[in-house]
Amino acid sequence: MLKKLLTMILSLIVLITIPINVLACGPVTTQKLLNRKVDTNIFKTYYSASPTTWNPVATMQTNDILLLANLHDTLLENNRDGDLIPDLLTDIGSLSDDSTTYSFTFRDDAAFFDELGTKVKAIDGKDFLNTAMYVLNPMNVSQVISTWTSVVFNAQTVSDIYQLDHEQNQNKSAYDVSNNPQALMLLEEAIIIDEDNPKTVSLKLAQPTPYFRSYLTSFAFSPTPTKALFASYNYGIKAKEVWTTGPYLIKSYQTSYLLKLVKNPAYFAVNQVFINQIWFQFLANLDIARPRLLFETGDYSEVWLQPSDHYGWKKYVGTDFNHPKFSGLTNILNPTLGTRYLSFNFFNTETALDNEKYQGRNNIKYQQGVESNFALSLDSVRTLIAFAMNRSLFVRYFSEPFDNGLPYSKFLRNTFNPGGHLKGNDGLDYQDYLQDAYNQLFNSTAVSLVDGQEIFYQNSQLLSPSGNEIITDVTARSLLAQAKPFEALIQQVRSDLTGSGYEKGVSLTMLMSGVYNSTWNIYLQDMIDTFNVITNNLVKINAKRTMNDSDYQASQLQGNFSMFLTGWGPGFLDPLAFLRTYIIQGDMANYFGLSRIINQVNFNKQNQTSLDQLVINSNYLNSFFDQSYAYKLLAHFVDYTNQVNAADQIADSAQKTIRYQQFATAEANLLYSYKLLMPFYVPDGTTKTLLTYIDESTRSHVGFGNSDKRYVGVKMLHSLKEVKINLLSVIEVNIVLNNKEN
Repeated sequence: MLKKLLTMILSLIVLITIPINVLACGPVTTQKLLNRKVDTNIFKTYYSASPTTWNPVATMQTNDILLLANLHDTLLENNRDGDLIPDLLTDIGSLSDDSTTYSFTFRDDAAFFDELGTKVKAIDGKDFLNTAMYVLNPMNVSQVISTWTSVVFNAQTVSDIYQLDHEQNQNKSAYDVSNNPQALMLLEEAIIIDEDNPKTVSLKLAQPTPYFRSYLTSFAFSPTPTKALFASYNYGIKAKEVWTTGPYLIKSYQTSYLLKLVKNPAYFAVNQVFINQIWFQFLANLDIARPRLLFETGDYSEVWLQPSDHYGWKKYVGTDFNHPKFSGLTNILNPTLGTRYLSFNFFNTETALDNEKYQGRNNIKYQQGVESNFALSLDSVRTLIAFAMNRSLFVRYFSEPFDNGLPYSKFLRNTFNPGGHLKGNDGLDYQDYLQDAYNQLFNSTAVSLVDGQEIFYQNSQLLSPSGNEIITDVTARSLLAQAKPFEALIQQVRSDLTGSGYEKGVSLTMLMSGVYNSTWNIYLQDMIDTFNVITNNLVKINAKRTMNDSDYQASQLQGNFSMFLTGWGPGFLDPLAFLRTYIIQGDMANYFGLSRIINQVNFNKQNQTSLDQLVINSNYLNSFFDQSYAYKLLAHFVDYTNQVNAADQIADSAQKTIRYQQFATAEANLLYSYKLLMPFYVPDGTTKTLLTYIDESTRSHVGFGNSDKRYVGVKMLHSLKEVKINLLSVIEVNIVLNNKEN
């Protein structure tokens, strides 16, 4: 059925796209493409979702950062060699010997620009203080708040003061809350502006943080003008009202159509901006072939060839990836350090309608919410999804040409933190420590966690993690003793569900973006359908499709679904960059429902916490007939949070091995014991195969921060005939350089 459906869709795509090639003066042959000359002053690319904000310190959305990275500078960046270099600063700054204070100076010519490119203010330390005042005030709804609270001295206390001030003074403006005298006093203890030179700042950190500089290649610590404090969360709704600091200005913007950026002539490094304009063209429906076709017709300056574009892959790559048919290809190792994973949504909500939904108790949305909350609180249900979901049925969409007929996709990922970029004092990779933690958790050495292996599907070890036995039902335990793990798990799920009145089972929803209905959603649906037909399975998964990526992003925060595929990439180089996302008050807590479950937390990360220190949403608790299930789930989060915070207290560089080992233990519990999320695949595979007019030797390929999205110093080629080098070795050098202690 899947093969027939794919054939029909691919045929339709071919029929639809034939006229494009005809309009381009006949078929685009590889020889024509190789010889074609382009204007190196304009780089044309695409985006798939309108920005949620134009304010750089309000977002951590990848689609937003793609558009903002050339409008706003960061404090530091990584150059093409992978080295940290100053951006808005005079140099890379200095860390104190104990790594608890970072001192830096803004360059004299760093400035804010208005929409016309006029310099409106020189940047100084007060603008950095503004960032703290903006981000830490919950009224401004900044997504990077947890970055500040986790690393900056007094930041969590300041945020709590802001929250209390707002709750006690509902009519008080966000600006007035941000200027709370008690909060400002604490901020001025952490952010010390030099009286003689207001461009020089000393930032006190919450604890020793030797990797702190790697934070500064992202927007979280970029300067903010005072006008943002007045505008609060409205700052960023209109692009023209946001002051920029970067190498480009907005020339024109038509929503969901075209964003044109033009070189900023007043930018301090304008002589390093070689591309005069960048055009971001909106691509609403990402069918398999369309980006490649638009490159062939000259509408795009770059396309990442996808193996699932069978015609394009055959045309340019052929059957031997190491010896591609087209000489104008650029192959580089994919430096992306991100991970795509399945995120559960533990509190099925409707945001503004929560009270009506959960207190009315008389509508279908209430029933769906209750089912989802209960089912996902069960260790047995989350284990069933991990054990019985064949990820390769979906991931092969991206990896099929590389799989060589293997039963599992080579792009499968089995860890949250990717391997290969973090090493302890003993020279071992972080993934080695995680492998040891897995082995100890299951008292086994039979499973390898490396990418491309299948360690979840039908892995019976997942049923018996040390300290968290999944199989407790008598009949299920008997089946497990008979070496029937699948039957045992199905029985355990049945026992848990029927014991709470769900004899007919439960229905969960997976959120999908309709943009991909003709591409990977087909494979995703096949994976779901295969799960749903498991004999005696009382857990069914249904697709919930949005119209486009913008709706998809909005739905994630709305919360009325059970699970979705998402991704995370590090903002700095440490295991904490990933593991912090799933702690209480972590970076992704809004997306998997924890911030909606826990209204208040009365603890700090220097101390162990317990369930009685949590103020829990009554709607969530009351959706359970037996609240013990809810408390068991929350106990997992408390335990995991304590483990991560304890590991983070080990901040001495000489004890990096111990730090990494403890983080690895926490990650093993997160993924393989508690199963609070499920790693899925390596985003975009292991290698980029590009048709591009960018001279890749001039572009940064660092896998964290914003640097690889910026075009300062980047040059274009006149034709694909100029592509003469394969950059595998260059990227390997970059990855090594990024491991340097900065």
